[in-house]
Amino acid sequence: MAYLADDGERILDALMAMVVVDGEIDRDELAQVKGVYVDLTGETLDPAALASRAARRLHSDDPAQLHPDLGVGLDEGAKRRVMAAAYAVAEADGFVLEEEDQLLLLLSRALGLSEDVYRLAMSGLLSTSSS
Repeated sequence: MAYLADDGERILDALMAMVVVDGEIDRDELAQVKGVYVDLTGETLDPAALASRAARRLHSDDPAQLHPDLGVGLDEGAKRRVMAAAYAVAEADGFVLEEEDQLLLLLSRALGLSEDVYRLAMSGLLSTSSS
């Protein structure tokens, strides 16, 4: 499995948006970000720095904002892996809230993925390890 380059930390920002979109920071979702990010990029995240980043994101003007160039430089397989990782974060606490569902839809669009890929993600049928 090839690792993805996260130039400008666009992928990490999208995953952090998923953590805070419901207005709170869930420890299980943060732990999931740490795991899926290393799977995607090969980069390890410091838990304290990750928690601090989540707090800053939660209190920002638009916590759910996605980078406009999120999908640039990613092939279809990489985009699917990012989508699967975001779904894994959303469901880490046992359920996907409406706000998380809406952000997943926006994420799929920002990545340039089809509605079918979004539906696969919501069904949990995408894998973070697929290429």
